[in-house]
Amino acid sequence: MTRRLLSVAILMVTSGALAQTTTTAPAIDAKAREALVLLQERDKTLKDFIADVLYESVHAQTDSVTSSDGVLAYNNDGTRITFSLRRTNIKEDGKLRKADTKQDIIYDGEWLHLVDHDQKDLQSFQVSPPPKPGEPPRNPLRFDGPLPMPLGQNADEVVAAFEVKLIAPGKEDPVSKNEVRHLRLKPRNKDKQSFELLDLWVDMKDALPVKMEVEKKDGGIMRITMKNVSINEGKGTTLGKPQTDKDWAIRIKPLEQK
Repeated sequence: MTRRLLSVAILMVTSGALAQTTTTAPAIDAKAREALVLLQERDKTLKDFIADVLYESVHAQTDSVTSSDGVLAYNNDGTRITFSLRRTNIKEDGKLRKADTKQDIIYDGEWLHLVDHDQKDLQSFQVSPPPKPGEPPRNPLRFDGPLPMPLGQNADEVVAAFEVKLIAPGKEDPVSKNEVRHLRLKPRNKDKQSFELLDLWVDMKDALPVKMEVEKKDGGIMRITMKNVSINEGKGTTLGKPQTDKDWAIRIKPLEQK
């Protein structure tokens, strides 16, 4: 497994969730709060989506850029939430690494699988215990997940954990026919988060972040931009764990028992 694929998903494995709080959240711009509340309520109505994505990673030490096309899919069948990201056409500083290279990040509701088809490498991390009967499904699209799309997270808890600013429209905004609001989140306690800054561009009609940019603690940047999003149309079929054989390198890390 390449170090760079691992860095996309490492947030879910290493970082902590938002702390629960009963204190009054600091005041923020009303439009920023409106966007956070929209994301808070979105998981109640979001059954599935699928989108084309552009993934970019700027490496802190060399400023080299890894980029790729991809497809992001999400599905909530009421019992578990799954998602997958397939990366293709992977480039290093604009040069195609190898034709037909595929890398996957797959969350099946319990396990996070990192798959490099070219290297025949599979890493599986158990990131949550098996869901219990009647228990609401765990949503992996959170600040502490591999894709920082904070769906269903309480807006007041977000504001208590992060300084939230509404950023004026600029040239980095994604192209959209809908209103898009740019939020910048800075952890109030850096020790509790695995990143320095998080920028979200929230589509106010679709109630989804259509662009996410993470500044990591080492100075690297991860950027994901979505387009051609189809929501609640039954198209969000996620990838499953791949079939492997004796030629694959397989590493499995169960959840640590407390």
